[in-house]
This record gives sequence, C-alpha cells and structure tokens, in this order.
Amino acid sequence: MYLIGICCHEWRGGVVVNTTMMEFNCLVVSCTDGYTSSYHPFAGNDTVILTGDTVQFNATGGSSYTWTPSTYLSNAAISNPVGTYPDAGTFTYILHGVSDSGCAGNDTVKVTVLPHAEFVVPNAFTPNGDNVNDLLVPIPLKHAKLKDFRVFARSGKLVYNCKSANEGWDGKCDGKALDMGTYAWEVLYDDEKGITRRQSGNVTLIR
Repeated sequence: MYLIGICCHEWRGGVVVNTTMMEFNCLVVSCTDGYTSSYHPFAGNDTVILTGDTVQFNATGGSSYTWTPSTYLSNAAISNPVGTYPDAGTFTYILHGVSDSGCAGNDTVKVTVLPHAEFVVPNAFTPNGDNVNDLLVPIPLKHAKLKDFRVFARSGKLVYNCKSANEGWDGKCDGKALDMGTYAWEVLYDDEKGITRRQSGNVTLIR
C-alpha cells in the first residue's frame, strides 16, 4: 500500500500564497496473489455474418494480444485483426491478453457465418400473460424477409398463420388457449438475394 501526496502551490507576485494537498492510497498487488480474476480483456461481441463477409475485431483492455485459433484472421497477434470468411460455420476465438502490468487473462468471441439470410425461431415460449416470452416470434437474420409463418398442432391442424415479422403467436387458436406440448412451425421467406426459402422446426409451449 502506497500513500501518494500531490501538492499544488498558488503563486502571487512571485510568492507562494497558498498550498493545497491531496492524498491517495494506491494498492499494488501481484497477478499471482489471487487477483488474476480481476483482469479481463474484452474480445468484442458475438456477431452473425454471411459467407464472404468480413469482421473487424477490436480487442481492448490489454497491451498485447494473441487470438486462438488464427483461422481466417489477418494477424493473430494484434488487437484488431480482420476476419474473412469464405465458408459457413461457427468460429469461436479465445483472446489472450496481457496488461501493462503483466497480468494475463482470456475472453472469447463467437462468429456465426451463414450461407444465406435466415430466421431464428425459439424452441420454447411461455404464453402466460406476464409479458415475458409470451409470443413466439420468428427473428430475421441478415435481411431475411418474412413471407409466411405457420404453426401446426401434432395432428397437422393449422393453429396460427401470419405474414408479418412484427406479429407472433400467443399460444391460442380461435381465441382458445392451447394445451402445453410440442408444435411444429414453418417459415417461408426471401433471403438477401431475393431467393425464396423455407425453414421448419418444433417449439414447446409451456404454461
């Protein structure tokens, strides 16, 4: 623990007429004394792109950096490499950062590369009226444009249909709340090139 004092002299006519002093306590610790967890470099936020796109990384919080793996990165030993992705997939990078004082820490960031624009639909929702996760809404990624969203019961009966991404299913059919269970969904949409595509999956209704 160090006590640091800073003095400021006020001069007038070549004579000191006032002195102000501030004191600060400074605790200096070793990275190996149980304080390592207090140092965390930041690798950036997870991102979603299309094949052929690039990502500009921008790590902060350190004085030197190493990215692992170095797949598709322009330089794995700088804070701001550029990632260029010719193939679809999910790429997770570990950033190893070292601070000015020699402390080391890690952070991770994920890049999801899609072959084309698509929708993400949650695998469960809880339409119980608490305004939290009450609606099943298809979420567009990379400029996907919804044309039709349908939900079916296990019997094959159509229980919901909409053509707007601003709407969502509230777990009802003809004004009646449906039972808990698994329902099938289908999304018809145009991708970023205007090509019409179809996605499907299942969702669990929980009450």
